[in-house]
Amino acid sequence: MGQERYRNAFKLTLHPDLLDAPLGWKKPRVIFVNSMSDLFHRDVPFGFIEQCFRVMEQAHWHTFQVLTKRPERVAKLAMDLPWPRNVWLGTSVENADYVWRVHELTKVPASIRFLSVEPLLGPIAELPVERIDWVIVGGESGPGARAMSEDWVRQIHDQCVAHNVPFFFKQWGGINKKQAGRLFDNRTWDEMPRLLTLGKVVHMKDSLGTVWPIEPHTQAKHAILGYYLNAWMPILSHQARTAKSGTSEILFIDGFAGPGEYQGGEKGSPVIALEAALGHTRPFPAPVRFLFVEGRSDRVQRLRDVLERYRSPIEQSDKVRVDKPRHGECDTILAEILDEHEKGGVRFGPALAFLDQFGYGAVSMKLVRRLLQYPSCEVFLYLDYKDMNRWITDPDKAICFTRTFGGEEWRGAISMPERIRRQFLLQSYVTALRARANAKYVQSFAMFDKSGTPLYWLIFCTGNLRGLEEMKRAMWRVDKTGSFRFSDQDNPEQIPLLDVSFSQEWLAEQLEIRLADRTMSVGEVKEFVLTETPCYLYKEALAILERKTDGMQVQETPLGRRRGAFPNEDIIVKFPPCRLF
Repeated sequence: MGQERYRNAFKLTLHPDLLDAPLGWKKPRVIFVNSMSDLFHRDVPFGFIEQCFRVMEQAHWHTFQVLTKRPERVAKLAMDLPWPRNVWLGTSVENADYVWRVHELTKVPASIRFLSVEPLLGPIAELPVERIDWVIVGGESGPGARAMSEDWVRQIHDQCVAHNVPFFFKQWGGINKKQAGRLFDNRTWDEMPRLLTLGKVVHMKDSLGTVWPIEPHTQAKHAILGYYLNAWMPILSHQARTAKSGTSEILFIDGFAGPGEYQGGEKGSPVIALEAALGHTRPFPAPVRFLFVEGRSDRVQRLRDVLERYRSPIEQSDKVRVDKPRHGECDTILAEILDEHEKGGVRFGPALAFLDQFGYGAVSMKLVRRLLQYPSCEVFLYLDYKDMNRWITDPDKAICFTRTFGGEEWRGAISMPERIRRQFLLQSYVTALRARANAKYVQSFAMFDKSGTPLYWLIFCTGNLRGLEEMKRAMWRVDKTGSFRFSDQDNPEQIPLLDVSFSQEWLAEQLEIRLADRTMSVGEVKEFVLTETPCYLYKEALAILERKTDGMQVQETPLGRRRGAFPNEDIIVKFPPCRLF
């Protein structure tokens, strides 16, 4: 070819001396990797591939597009490679015979997965693009080029439109590709994957180092998580043992696990969850399996080092099983796990997914819906209001909002004043969780900074009333006013005393007014209190009402029952008529 580096023509030749070249290019570029070969050719050693990925990870200001015809090899090596967000991975699909490559590609935790349907040599009636971020279509060009049918292009275009996948039409090809042009339906199609925009929002705050200082509101968040797990793990474990799903364990998922510790040595969420299981005094009928997912390779390594300190108690315990922390995107990895369960006909769960994302766009409504379709699964997620408020008027960020809400109703908040906007976004998101993700019970908790500026919400979703009860109990331990909020001006180690605004006397008065003249079981009162009020200690309020003159009456009092005691939920109570003053 006239150049020393091409002296072997098209024989596989490695050039390790060129690997660091992108580090010297200061201006951001889109770099097509191995345009004349395949990085994942069977004869390319893993060490060389790993070096390439390390350089791409270091050169984070560039975007690297890697195209391969061997996605099955990528899938096998994926767990041992870093997958920074600036690395896109694609595979070639020339006709229906190569659709299998798409399934292999979706096993890889790349931030952008694309298809090069070029040259398109035949119809592809069913191209699985649901988990693909970009599709490029083009015809063959040059002498002897095979013709491409417009119907074939339309088949793929329509499938992309149906699944909201960006479609790029490159050319019709032929002997004279310039003359044939690149118009399809009388226009050009230059759509690009939008995860570049998504990434700026989803990970905007993730400019932190491997570890970083902990904030008071993070300590409060971890306190809620710890309180909840201490109460709920034994219950979930019992459910797993008695379930008919075929599982004999429960699963705790930390989808944005981080490094496992903070700069001052404070424990991260993976360690808090692990210690909750290891330190429980009661035996579990079934063990807890821990799955930790993290998108940054440096934090994955740090987390592995942190977990190594627990190797001995883990190996000696019959309560826990800890998987090797997985590097990749939470949405991708959890989708793969759910796919495996569904293909095997095995019900997923019991499980708790703690999705403590950076920002607000990394947890899609689709993922939440897939998790909550299983009755014994719960989701505890983070939603960054501060970033939402900052970027809601930017049209480039719209895809993030739509992905989060699963719809367009969030746009109603664009023109609203900030305080109304905050309430509207929270109410709209909770409504979407119930309508689109089938979340039966939803409970939120707001976090504020020292100046009182709203930061984010913690949102808990469950189909189990007992789960809702335990989460409200955990939230009350952090904010005993029942307002379900925490500010950085508060000390998470010194929780304030109970505020009278949501006292048991307040709840008793509310029940007397809102349930006036109704006859209900104690179980129905319990559900009303948990879902319609900030409170959870319903028995105390019922005791207050029963002791009042002309107050609530217990129907058919069980033998041996003490006045003011409600030992079971089948007891029937009758609330007095509403008194007009």
